[in-house]
Order: sequence, then structure tokens, then C-alpha cells
Amino acid sequence: MSNKLLYPPPEFNRNERPSAGKLNMLSAGIRQLEPSTLAPRQLFPAIGGGGGIAHFQIVTANGDYLICNPYDAVTQMAIGDAENIVKVAKSYLCRRFPFDGEIRDGITYTYTSNILRTADDGTDTISEVVIPIYVVGDVIVAKRTNVLVNEDAVETIVLDWLDDNDDGRAWAKVAV
Repeated sequence: MSNKLLYPPPEFNRNERPSAGKLNMLSAGIRQLEPSTLAPRQLFPAIGGGGGIAHFQIVTANGDYLICNPYDAVTQMAIGDAENIVKVAKSYLCRRFPFDGEIRDGITYTYTSNILRTADDGTDTISEVVIPIYVVGDVIVAKRTNVLVNEDAVETIVLDWLDDNDDGRAWAKVAV
């Protein structure tokens, strides 16, 4: 079915469930009348196709998110360059800013970097590190969603991608 603007637009009966085709025609007509009106974000295809899941290659790791390039898992090549960077939120428990200086389950966490922290339960203090560590060039799988993360200790931003944490990254005690 074509997305050409029909005049008059399709009409709907009170008890009729509108078809996707009629709704698409109506949506296309609205976009023709007001070009700044975009289709809903969740309908855009993911990078590399496939309904909201994509591969990315890590360029650098920040406190709450990773800076990545889109990655083609078939050719095993990064897609693009510095112009194509994508910010991917880390999984919640691997982030820095929700926990830095905070008490969670009776333990105070103090971060010394984006991948190192101390955990103090009032009796013992241990050092922890994220394992496996985020390494430049690692490939991750991320899902498309909206995630609010900290840009730094003050500013927050909304990202479109969330690391699926397929590698099972978590905080672990540093061996002595």
C-alpha cells in the first residue's frame, strides 16, 4: 500500500479497528503537511538492521556509558569513524554515578576511577574492579531503548542504546 497523501484522509468507523495501512497513510499525510513531524523513534531500524539490537566496538569507557562505533559482526569491521560515534549506556550496576559516595545495602562505595572503587561496610574496606574490564576494540551487543545516564557528576543525558552485558561484566574484589 502506498503512503501517498489521500484527500480526504481515510475515515474510521466507530467499531472498526484501523489497519496498519490506513494508519500509515494518515501518518504519511501528517508528515507531508508538517515535515518536522517524525515517525516514532521506536520504529526506526537498528544499525545493521534487526529490530533494536546492534553490535558496537568500544572506543573509550566513561563512568556511565561507552563511546563506540557501530560494528558489522559479519565483516568484523567498525562502521564509520569519529563522525559515527554512538554513546551506549553501561548496564546499571556497572555505572559509576548512581553509586559514587552512596550507601547501598549497608556498603559505602567510593570510586577512584570509572573501573575502580572501594567498598566499605564499616568494618572492612575492599578494592573492586569491573571484570572483564572494558577494553578499546571490544565488541558489545546493545539494545535500543531510552536510558538516562550521567554525563559527569552533574549533567545527565538520555541515550538510545543500552549495553546488553552479554559478557557478564560485574564488580569483583581485586586480588591481593
